[in-house]
Amino acid sequence: MLAMGSPTSGRTSTTCNTLLRELQQIWIDIGETEVDKDRMLLELERECLEVYRRKTQMEKKAASLKEQIAYVTPLVEDLKLKKEERVKQFVELKAQIDKITAEVSGYGHLINAASSLNLEEQDLSLRKLTEYQTELQTLQKEKSERLHVVLEYVNEVHSLCGVLGLDFGKTVGDVHPSLHGTGVEQSTNISDSTLEGLERTLSAEVERLNKLKASRMKELVMKKRSELEDICHKTHIEPDPSTAPEKSTALIDSGLVDPCELLANIEAQISKTKDEALNRKEIMDKIERWLSACEEENWLEEYSQDHTRYSAGRGAHVNLKRAERARITVNKIPAIVDSLISKTHAWEDEKQKLFLYDRIRLVSILEDYKLARQQKEEEKRRFKDQKKLQDLLLIEKEAMYGSKPSPRRTSSFRKANGYHANGNGSMTPTPRRKSSGSPNAELLTPRSYSGHQNGYFKEMRRLNTAPLNFVAIAKEDTISFSSVCGTNDLLWFEETVRGTWTKLTDDRGFAFGSAMDFKNISGGGGGGGGGDCGYTS
Repeated sequence: MLAMGSPTSGRTSTTCNTLLRELQQIWIDIGETEVDKDRMLLELERECLEVYRRKTQMEKKAASLKEQIAYVTPLVEDLKLKKEERVKQFVELKAQIDKITAEVSGYGHLINAASSLNLEEQDLSLRKLTEYQTELQTLQKEKSERLHVVLEYVNEVHSLCGVLGLDFGKTVGDVHPSLHGTGVEQSTNISDSTLEGLERTLSAEVERLNKLKASRMKELVMKKRSELEDICHKTHIEPDPSTAPEKSTALIDSGLVDPCELLANIEAQISKTKDEALNRKEIMDKIERWLSACEEENWLEEYSQDHTRYSAGRGAHVNLKRAERARITVNKIPAIVDSLISKTHAWEDEKQKLFLYDRIRLVSILEDYKLARQQKEEEKRRFKDQKKLQDLLLIEKEAMYGSKPSPRRTSSFRKANGYHANGNGSMTPTPRRKSSGSPNAELLTPRSYSGHQNGYFKEMRRLNTAPLNFVAIAKEDTISFSSVCGTNDLLWFEETVRGTWTKLTDDRGFAFGSAMDFKNISGGGGGGGGGDCGYTS
């Protein structure tokens, strides 16, 4: 042991004091207690003594070389194992770093090349190992980000292919084989050049697929809109103008509206229209019944104007039966309209909205129809009254002047054998068949008898009163009563026919009294008067 007063002993003491002071400062900084300080000092002292004792014992002990080798060999083997383990870690880290670097740089085909570490020149310390681990983590993060970018494009293409029914493998395989590779050892190329090319290609493909998708969606939207319009047309409901074909096309082309949202909106409108049609079904059935009755009414009017409806042609009996059924149906129209109006009012009160039929309120349509029908009925009544008045005027004319002889029947009535004496001593015409040489003999109509009856009337008037002077009577059979008498006389007939009709009793014109009475009614005086006819006694 060194002497206490030697220079070496002084330097050692100074070094120990310095170390103790530094140790005490560290303990003060970290806040160690006095107990911990004493314990650690004792441990340091014990370890120092142990090391010193081993060293002195080995020096004192004269050991042989074999014993020293035996002692050192296990230590060397242990260090070799630790070195091999450390080298293995370095190799794995270096391989992963080289692989990722090659993928990022675009030289992925060189990642399987042999690479070895020069162990004599390599630093196998923990510090170097930590640096490799940090570098590997950075590269792995960059690779993950690149893969994420690639997968975003691939997933978008996959979704578009799924919607459009295209082959996903062929689509991405045309971009780069590694994007849809099936090999186990095949890795996805994530180099800068590949990413740039992939981005350009996928952008073009996505744009094309988006255009195709927009075109398909537009067709689908137009199809759904057409379906909506068909339903609205059948139910006479106004479709929503917000999804009109022109407006929908403009919105899709401009990109202001997502076609999927527009399609969902139209489908919601279809569902709403179907529900509304179901609520309107009862009234719509009554409307169909009403329209069917109106069609029958129109057919019946056309049928009534057909002068050959009673002919014995084929199908005449079928039309007659249909006409009877149509008359029954037409008679029910007022009740159908009234019931439809009451049902519509009840529906509007329940739903708190108007019942529109082709954008027009149904109640307004029905009220207008009722008014038009009433006007039509009044027009028919006026026409019938006018026809009755014309018939009365015709009877009045025949009573005063006699009916016009038929040109076809005149020759037949002039035959002597066409008359015979009746019980009153007068000549009454007898209906005879016209012999014209044809097999079909024709019966004389009752109108043809009026010529002979007119002669009989003249004979009776000649016996009873002074003969009338019919100055204005037409010379031809085809001249009408309106041409014989003037407008004033015709108006006079219309005004006085109701008063004079009561005088037309059993003898068809013999109840007018004398010709002088008739003359007094007309305003008196012979000659032409104010009209075209003159009456003289």
